[in-house]
Amino acid sequence: MKVAIRYYSRGGHVEAMAEALSRGTGVEAISIDEPGAEITEHVDLLFIGGALYNFQLDPLFKEYLSEIPGDLIDEVVCFGSSWLTRRPIYLMQDYFKEKGIKINKQAIYSRNRPNDDLLGVIEYFAKNEMTRDRSLDGLPPYMIFKRSQELKAEREAAAAEGREVAEDMEHKAKLAQLAAEDAQAEAEAAQAAALEAQEAARIAAEEAAAAALRAAEKAREAAAELAAAKARETAAVVAEVVAKEEQEDVEEAAGEASDDE
Repeated sequence: MKVAIRYYSRGGHVEAMAEALSRGTGVEAISIDEPGAEITEHVDLLFIGGALYNFQLDPLFKEYLSEIPGDLIDEVVCFGSSWLTRRPIYLMQDYFKEKGIKINKQAIYSRNRPNDDLLGVIEYFAKNEMTRDRSLDGLPPYMIFKRSQELKAEREAAAAEGREVAEDMEHKAKLAQLAAEDAQAEAEAAQAAALEAQEAARIAAEEAAAAALRAAEKAREAAAELAAAKARETAAVVAEVVAKEEQEDVEEAAGEASDDE
């Protein structure tokens, strides 16, 4: 079963409920204003929650609800919080009625901040919804009772024979599938993290190489400048020596001329 959890929370009440659903389903709860919140693939069961602000849903949340593709969602469970009424639940459900999406009768409501007991109930509810027999949905009470009695008899007979009934096996298969999906998601996350680390290492290596080139270039420039300075210093010394020798030659020539006279 493909499950998704989306929510919008300002004060943290709805976020706490979403996190409880996440613990119960093993699925990440994503705020609608975070990357990856869009529903782009088929979802069997969508948990979606919000709260009242000025007796209405937040405009950003309403926009998100209006853009949810009805053809990608089979069933929705609404959850929400307010200080007095279940109005956020009703407002959310109206959007899904218009889209023709099946609405789970079991909505989740908290008056103000949910306490630990309610969060525990929400977590248990989420676990149950993952494997609940939806073939009973919509049946009259007597049919549900009849089916439950049949299933009870099947389980007793299977237990006596040391086997499991098909429905129990199907539930276990669903749980195994969910575990496999979680493992795959973790593997994909690990692979993405490895790729990010590899890319970061590549970028760091390129930056280090570029820094080394810049340092080498500066070293060459410094060496060239030092060599030029030494050359200028040597040239000045040589010029001074030559000038001194020329001066001595002039003085010597002048002395010789004086002696001749």
